[in-house]
Amino acid sequence: PLSVSAEDGRTMRDAAAASGLATAVNFALSDRDVVLEVERALAAGEAGEVLGVDVRLQFPQWPREFQADAAWLDGRQQGGFVREVFSHFAYLTDRLLGPLRAVDVSADFPAEGSEVAARGLLRAGDVPVHFTGVAGVAGPEVYEWVLWGTRRSYRLRDWARLEVFEDGSWNPVPSRRRGSDASRLGLFAEAVRGTGSPNLAGFDIALRVQEAVEAFHA
Repeated sequence: PLSVSAEDGRTMRDAAAASGLATAVNFALSDRDVVLEVERALAAGEAGEVLGVDVRLQFPQWPREFQADAAWLDGRQQGGFVREVFSHFAYLTDRLLGPLRAVDVSADFPAEGSEVAARGLLRAGDVPVHFTGVAGVAGPEVYEWVLWGTRRSYRLRDWARLEVFEDGSWNPVPSRRRGSDASRLGLFAEAVRGTGSPNLAGFDIALRVQEAVEAFHA
């Protein structure tokens, strides 16, 4: 997500910190209203104690149909759903709960191509994060991130559908704005002009995401 190698990523992070210049990585969840709502709820203590996070990804086809011409996405060197998709949810978890690190992760690879399954335990600060992903299954495409709290739990599905569990059921949370490449470019333009935004992913968090993601390929 940040660079070809972790060594290059560390160089980029250090250079960005030393320069004071605006930097950002295009994580799709960084400025979405549903993310800002969970962030607000956590800051207000509405979730209670956070006990864990579950991330589940499922793909009947990889690469996905709209990426079928991007052959590199099915290569082990650069591709795979852990890099291409899980990285966004790794960023989200790090942003909301603290520095993310891999604890015990692994992936299954065919003779040729990117991973067909991945699973693992990570931690965001002290919070356990469980991830499972699979490709090539007879089933629907699934994108699901769940934060389990003692008072309320939050479930993000399909990138933009947020639900909160309270009073015995999952209830939808209205969303006003999905966020987009254009909106994030607007935030970056403001950052270049000197107005910082907490809704941009800097090189420091992007490096942590990269290190967590590449642990599946170690």
